[in-house]
Amino acid sequence: MSKKPSVVTETGTLRQRAETQVNEEAGHPREFQGNAAQLLHELQVHQVELEMQNEELRRTQVELEYLRARYFDLYDLAPVGYLVLSEKGMILETNLTAATLLGVTKKNLQNQLFSRFILREHQDIFFMGRKLLAETGQAQTLECQILGKAPVPFWARLEMIFVQNLASLWEFRVMLSDISPSKLIEAQLVNAKATLDTAHAELQRAFLIEKQAARTDSLTGQYNRRHFFEYGDYEFNVSLRYESPLTVIMFDVDHLKVVNDTLGHLAGDNILKAVAQAAVAELRAVDVLARYGGDEFAILLPKASAEQAGHIAERIREKVAAIGAQFELAPGIATLSIGIAEMCHHPQDRSVENIVQRADHALYIAKNDGRNRTVIFGETPQPGAS
Repeated sequence: MSKKPSVVTETGTLRQRAETQVNEEAGHPREFQGNAAQLLHELQVHQVELEMQNEELRRTQVELEYLRARYFDLYDLAPVGYLVLSEKGMILETNLTAATLLGVTKKNLQNQLFSRFILREHQDIFFMGRKLLAETGQAQTLECQILGKAPVPFWARLEMIFVQNLASLWEFRVMLSDISPSKLIEAQLVNAKATLDTAHAELQRAFLIEKQAARTDSLTGQYNRRHFFEYGDYEFNVSLRYESPLTVIMFDVDHLKVVNDTLGHLAGDNILKAVAQAAVAELRAVDVLARYGGDEFAILLPKASAEQAGHIAERIREKVAAIGAQFELAPGIATLSIGIAEMCHHPQDRSVENIVQRADHALYIAKNDGRNRTVIFGETPQPGAS
């Protein structure tokens, strides 16, 4: 790296250039005769030297004007505000952008507390950031609302450093950015997310309602045939794996058509609801009651034998028999015919449908033997209270 020329060297160079110019104007090197001629020559050289110095000064002045304009463009017209604050937070210097954001001229900003432009509710944010910066020396970035020329505060980002100036005094240097547009977008995104979350929750609720409706009988509120077989397939596979018992109860309401024909379908519907409520009240939490179709119901009983299911079925049958009296029905009307079948492991059933078919066959036997009774598949029918 070359060294900067000394003042003596520059002066000597200027003298040589002036001497050369005077000799060129004379057409030949000057020869002096006497002191007067020598003095005249020195005066001419000095005059040229002064002219050269003036030209250098003019060029320097032009460069300074250019640099001043460039400084104005880079500093005063920067897209962000710059402020220099004293250690106590007084504004010492600011650029035009900061003054514009704060709605005050640069001159009137000097010696004002910067904190007076910060929304009161956010001043603690600024003071804590400034305190942390002074204690740690680490640059701080914070966001707060600023009271500017607009009637409402604007969101700003402050990026601060703590340095010593040429006079060895500590000062804060602050870069001020208007982040209102990004805050607006952020708020819009939050609102959009809230709207989406609400819509998602609504869709999820609708989905659950539809899902429930797809597996629920609308009249009785119990499961429908479709869900019975979905759950049945699952429990069948569990029983198959562990060779545990699985039993199906099938039953239908005796002579429900008589009720529909004499008292109307509304009365028949009310009896179906009452039957479903009476049945479900006797079941365990793991058991599933489903309306199989029309006046027929099915119950799936995991880990229950046909004998255990028989006791449950009898309690349901006796309970339903009392419903007829509540509706003032003739004896034998709205009683239950029940068929029961248990899963076979040897030979192995292939699906839950095999169990349902045997339970349905037992139900058919119960009807043919006089109704209002329970039949376990493969056993002698048990008479009911006819």
